[in-house]
Amino acid sequence: TVEEYLKSKIAIIGEKIAVRRFVRYTTEGFLESYIHLGGKLGVMLDMAGEATDATKETAHDVTLQIAFTKPAYLTKDEVSAETLEKEKAVLKQQAINEGKPEAIAEKMVMGRIKKFYEENCLLEQAFIKDDSKKVADLLKAGGVSINKFAFYVMGEGLEKKSEDLGEEVAKQVAAAQK
Repeated sequence: TVEEYLKSKIAIIGEKIAVRRFVRYTTEGFLESYIHLGGKLGVMLDMAGEATDATKETAHDVTLQIAFTKPAYLTKDEVSAETLEKEKAVLKQQAINEGKPEAIAEKMVMGRIKKFYEENCLLEQAFIKDDSKKVADLLKAGGVSINKFAFYVMGEGLEKKSEDLGEEVAKQVAAAQK
């Protein structure tokens, strides 16, 4: 188990280790993974298709793509309506702040949403090794598809608690006076 593995590693190095998140895939196809920067970034890809040298190379290229571009979604369909509405509201406000009339701002938002998809949805992205192709085109040419992917950055989600220094001093003074 993960717990047993951790205990064995903790016993060896003598430091506390905690696993906050992980993913486990069972696949009908094959898996490809990529670790970058000495373990600071990790990508795991669940591919549909046969594991040949060519498909493994394609999968490896896609893991590099994910590590470089950090997409949040595989396809446009995965973007929630709530996320899309928030993005549209922000983009519309940006256009209005640029001095555009509301009617033109609406049209600009549609173009900018396309760009949002191209930046955040893996299959919509331009392939980093050949920007004349999309990732979807690369996969189609390779005869494979992606079931799902996981992308982790070490320390991600461990935001430091920030407090106002004046507030912190006031709390300590109040505690000392009690």
